[in-house]
Amino acid sequence: MVGCLGPPGALSCNSRITLYLPLTFNIKIRSNVLGIISSIDNGSESSHAPLIFQRLKTPKEFMHKHRGQCCRYSNWTNSYAYSKITQAKEFRMRSEPTSFVTHLRKSFFRYPAYKGDNIASLSSLADVLSVELSAVPHSFTDNQASMTRVEIEILSIGYLFARHGPLSYEEKLELDKTSISSSTNEEIEISGQLSISGGQFNNMSVFYEGLYHPAVGQMYLIGCRDVQEFQDFNNEDRNLEGGLDCLIEIKVDYSPENAVWLLNPKVKFSLNSKRSKKDPFHLHPVKFSSFLTSCPQRFNEVMLLTRKGFEDGLRILLLAAAILCIRGQVRYTKNQGHPTAYISLITLALHVLGFTIPLITSHQVFLKWKEFSEYKNNMYDFRMHEVFQALDCCIKILLLFGFLEAKELLQRVLKSRKPENYHLKNSKHRIPSDKLVFLNSFLVHIIGFSIFHALRKAYGIPLLFELEKYKSASIRNGRGEKWWIELENYAGLVQDFFLFPQIIGNALWGVQGKPLRKLYYIGFTIIRVVSQAYDYVRDPVPFYRPPSGEVQFLYLKVESYCKLGNVIISAIAVALVVTVYIQQKNGYSKLMPRKEAKGA
Repeated sequence: MVGCLGPPGALSCNSRITLYLPLTFNIKIRSNVLGIISSIDNGSESSHAPLIFQRLKTPKEFMHKHRGQCCRYSNWTNSYAYSKITQAKEFRMRSEPTSFVTHLRKSFFRYPAYKGDNIASLSSLADVLSVELSAVPHSFTDNQASMTRVEIEILSIGYLFARHGPLSYEEKLELDKTSISSSTNEEIEISGQLSISGGQFNNMSVFYEGLYHPAVGQMYLIGCRDVQEFQDFNNEDRNLEGGLDCLIEIKVDYSPENAVWLLNPKVKFSLNSKRSKKDPFHLHPVKFSSFLTSCPQRFNEVMLLTRKGFEDGLRILLLAAAILCIRGQVRYTKNQGHPTAYISLITLALHVLGFTIPLITSHQVFLKWKEFSEYKNNMYDFRMHEVFQALDCCIKILLLFGFLEAKELLQRVLKSRKPENYHLKNSKHRIPSDKLVFLNSFLVHIIGFSIFHALRKAYGIPLLFELEKYKSASIRNGRGEKWWIELENYAGLVQDFFLFPQIIGNALWGVQGKPLRKLYYIGFTIIRVVSQAYDYVRDPVPFYRPPSGEVQFLYLKVESYCKLGNVIISAIAVALVVTVYIQQKNGYSKLMPRKEAKGA
């Protein structure tokens, strides 16, 4: 086209207008209109410098065009040419997990995949992979209190550009009938746009191409960022491709679809620049994790009941294992000459309380119900289901058996400490007393609770009940109730550290022999570690209604510190086991020479 410039009557038609309407797009061409206005005769007075213009479109704008019923098959006229697949494969080879982990993920989990080679299935998968969510760094502080908004948009997947039009009723039926076994687990090309805003980012946009592996739910992407507006931009930079920095690697992990009853749908992604730190276009490596605390459309009643049934079954297994551990210790104390008196009564009392409190109250044993809102009071009443009534009855029976076994062991220790006991009467050692053990344990736990409270205040870790003020204008919890709930949270630690009084007793009494059987103290520790490990893995039951961003971030913060606490508690419990093992080994080695001397 020819363009004319100037006032009416004195037009100068010395401009050439060239428009390019691409039908094939790639990582460098994201505009549906490209153009240049240049001079026809560069030597004339009306000549001017060339003007380049374009209209960039986001994936959403492309999808808006192709979603309409009138444009149902118009997406066939456009296509996408992938140019970064080789680099994406190299990135995958360097970053994919070990073959063992990959095999486990393929065997036990099912990730978003496309069923069959049809446009409707590809379009449905693109909708699932496109997410807009709030995310936080893997390690965040109060300085990063504002959440980062992340949007992953899919522009093309495989040979499909944009989206397929609305599915007809027949197409929906055909897609629903497609079995899970027919899902394709082969890698597929993918392209789109990653937008990050908020937090430490200032509306950063990255175009990407790469591969999606449905078998493991991972995307390995090569990103390109427009840097032409940067102050240090140099068009002659050999590492730039048309003003784009394409030395960015992005990895995205999706959560398994068949584990939604245990793990809330979430997305983890990392972004890393291959440039050196001195390069002006270098991006600091970041790792983000979203936490979808609200997903009512995917967390339905069946998934909730599945979790409840699994946790009740796990409680039954752990209770049965605990009863076996105590029963083994009772039999162990029947051996002649066993130093039963050197078993700490405080340790045994903790076990008795651990069985008694859940037996006479509504408290859960080993595993607390983990939720963001009170499902059991608002939406679901598990008592309505006969299966849960039977499971609850079974748990109560096992609690009763556990209480009786722990009581019998406690009575044996008390009996062995009576003065008329022959072994202790002829022993040079005094009858062990738990008074100092109790005082020392109580003092240590007072210090531990103070540290726990101070850390919570210093790092701003809110208690879950305190967040109710964001959902209701009236605060029903007073200061006394806050302290009570905090004490209740710490009480779980006392149960996890049940060996601590025994360690103090061993140190005070100069333990002789091996009062505790390995099955008892190692078995109980494994039970507590398994409880902590499961609590670390599972996510809280999500909100039924979407919460505000502030409440969502606070829950993210609580959950992050809870997972850290699971790791620390498990490590301390293992350290206590090692300490008891060393104490008993040393005590037994001291006892053996004495027995040999008596025999001589």
